Amino acid sequence: MSAIGLFLLARANENSPLALIVGAMVFLSGGLGIFNAPNNSSILSTVDPRRYGVVSGLLNLVRNSGNVTGIAIVTAIVTAVMASKGLPPALVAISDGPDSLLASGFTSGIRTAYFVTGSLVLVGIALSFFKGDRAANTDGV
Repeated sequence: MSAIGLFLLARANENSPLALIVGAMVFLSGGLGIFNAPNNSSILSTVDPRRYGVVSGLLNLVRNSGNVTGIAIVTAIVTAVMASKGLPPALVAISDGPDSLLASGFTSGIRTAYFVTGSLVLVGIALSFFKGDRAANTDGV
């Protein structure tokens, strides 16, 4: 569902209907919601219950680090696409005024970023599918 939402957003442009954006966000959010609970369960089932606090803290650290890194990567993609079109690669220029060329370059960068992140989600799905099952480690090690 998340990949569908990201690929729908990759098709959006400045003239896209609001329904497309809302529908894409529903798919993206629904996919994340469906993924998180089983993912937490899968991770926590591999550790001793006495270590849940440590593993939960590590899980949150990894997720937050991924969010921060993802924002930096997406910003780099957007500014690189804008620069490749000869536009100022500063995102602050978007808020300076209504410039259709600048808005088009920004939208093109965002579309590229959504396509890249959607592709990464598909890679994650493939890796998850081939990971196999692991028995829970409850022997205190």
